[in-house]
Amino acid sequence: MSSSTVTQSWAAMEPKGKVVPFQLELPALGPNDVEVDIEYCGICHSDVHIIDKEWGDAASSFPKVAGHEIVGKVSRRGSEVKELQIGDRVGIGWYRRACLSCDECMEGYENLCPHGEATCFGASQGGFARKTIADARVAFPIPKEIPPEYAGPLFCGGITVFAPFRRFGVKPGDHVAVVGIGGLGHMALKFAKAFGCKVTAISSSADKVKEAKEYGASHFINSSDENQMKEAQGTIDFMLVTVPKKLPWQQYTALLRRNGKMAIVGAILGNVEVPVMTELMVRQLTICGSITGGRALIKDMLEFCALHQIFPKCEVTDVEHLNEALDKVRENKVRYRMVVKL
Repeated sequence: MSSSTVTQSWAAMEPKGKVVPFQLELPALGPNDVEVDIEYCGICHSDVHIIDKEWGDAASSFPKVAGHEIVGKVSRRGSEVKELQIGDRVGIGWYRRACLSCDECMEGYENLCPHGEATCFGASQGGFARKTIADARVAFPIPKEIPPEYAGPLFCGGITVFAPFRRFGVKPGDHVAVVGIGGLGHMALKFAKAFGCKVTAISSSADKVKEAKEYGASHFINSSDENQMKEAQGTIDFMLVTVPKKLPWQQYTALLRRNGKMAIVGAILGNVEVPVMTELMVRQLTICGSITGGRALIKDMLEFCALHQIFPKCEVTDVEHLNEALDKVRENKVRYRMVVKL
């Protein structure tokens, strides 16, 4: 096992604190690990939740180096690493390790591994740094067709909205509705169109009609308009909820066809309240959740993005402006993903 390395990073020293330069000691390089020189790291709203300690003690310890949408080049590799070479450009997302031997991992759900290690959750330190260490088996080669400055958000936001299409059997021709046109929703619209679906965007922001249609929506529903919501009842096969806030759930399940599915990927605190007999049973509806994806799905997504030229819309800034970038994400002023160049 290799000795540890100290690298430059940017850490919050206390909850809701500004990030400041911080000398970060990386873990020793294990036989299955790679060291990555970080080029870019996306800023996800989860990073803000962790820095601001909005998810409690389990998520945040300080000093905290956030960042889990990492893109960089392999600079060292452990003795057992065969597939990745020095200089390969890779991406690392929400998790940097999985045990690869538990039931979840063996079934392809490495994202649910109970023994895994998240990239910047809890005691783990993330990608707002010059270097990081991760298991090579969850560091994914980035196709050359994907610009590196746009690749990072694919490893969190991208896989978050791509996985449900595969996981829940969405088919070409299905009528798909995407609720929320933001950091997640704008990518979901692109995926839905590329899957060959009829695509409807649902948002309370009427000023997003033009952009929603540019990203793939053929129809737009203003959720603040009761008539538009009523007219759409019973028309949706699959609904992807990307907003991180509680909704009037019955108004949204009413949009589903019989046997329709609603998948929730927005980090909503609270409960989903829907009548069981008159909604779920009589209409045979499915309400489910989804979080990121396993290794096979991430590789599938990267190939799909390369083939269909699907990238997130990003604002790219230098690390010297990291605090300003975090504030823009915190205040929901980014359209639609923020990326920092390290």
